[in-house]
Amino acid sequence: MSGLPEVGGEESWSDGELISACLENNEPAWAELIRRYERLVRSIASSRGLAGHDSADLNQLVWTQVYLQLSTLRDGDSFRAWLSTLTKNACYHLGRKRQRIRHRETDRYVLSDLEARNAIAPYDPLGAEAQTRLLVAIAELPSRCQILIEQLYFTQPKPTYRQVGELLGVAEGSVSALRDRCLKKLFKLLARDLAA
Repeated sequence: MSGLPEVGGEESWSDGELISACLENNEPAWAELIRRYERLVRSIASSRGLAGHDSADLNQLVWTQVYLQLSTLRDGDSFRAWLSTLTKNACYHLGRKRQRIRHRETDRYVLSDLEARNAIAPYDPLGAEAQTRLLVAIAELPSRCQILIEQLYFTQPKPTYRQVGELLGVAEGSVSALRDRCLKKLFKLLARDLAA
């Protein structure tokens, strides 16, 4: 290897030397790089509330990104800061992905729960087709809107705006504006379905 210390002493290499060796596909250098910085990745994951499988997923994701993007690092001695930024970004994206998955699971739960509890009155002058369209449109809403609509229009006894606000994590005074936005979204979905 050009200009690098002797192979086998990777533990004593500077970050710049280690990065150069990694870019030349030196396996012991990669092993040392991961050994040296795996704790940093895990501590950032932990500080962002990731543990267990999520932390392991993040660790794998980060080191894959390091492998793919290492050649874009201009200064090997700034690797620690670069890795920290990469890890924080990965935490954010993994968190968003998990949130989308939870929302989809919540969406399915709300739809099936509304159907199971027969939240829509059995007598519907518009018929079963209108009920189905309404349930499908509600299921397409963001989970926050689904919960709000379920609480305000399908739950008996009807909860107060304060209770709904606590459930959604918003101020009581925000529930009315949130309701208006959610209903507007619902009406757009219903209008789109009717036009189709």
